[in-house]
Amino acid sequence: MFKQKHPLFLFLTWFVFSCSILSGQAQMVNPVSWSFTVKPVNDSIYELHFAATIEPSWHMYSQFVPEGGPMPAVFTFTPANNYKKIDGVKEVTKPTKEFDNMFNMDVSFFALDAKFVQKIKVLSKESFKITGGIEYQVCDDHECAPCN
Repeated sequence: MFKQKHPLFLFLTWFVFSCSILSGQAQMVNPVSWSFTVKPVNDSIYELHFAATIEPSWHMYSQFVPEGGPMPAVFTFTPANNYKKIDGVKEVTKPTKEFDNMFNMDVSFFALDAKFVQKIKVLSKESFKITGGIEYQVCDDHECAPCN
């Protein structure tokens, strides 16, 4: 939850889709954890910050991968009349681009962490929630899993 000195309060409710992987002796693995914050730019513009912490040896793919490659990170927002998005979700962390033998192509991915920002313009003076979700794919040297 976000509280500020302005009369407006935004609440960010985000759904990160499950990416539990059965590994080894039926042990559940979820190699990415997320945190979310809202930062004011001015009285009507806010930034929604999404931060992924990725366990060592795992990686998560960028929003921008070639067709036929891995599943890209996709951010969805539940439509609402209280705000409008300004442009798309920006990748703050620069992804690594390398040839991936599994997909037989160059792909962009994040290791250890990834940060994203979505700017919004607030259209309402009332408190409201922003809801949405993130779908993505993770891989290590042995397995891959969609997180959806």
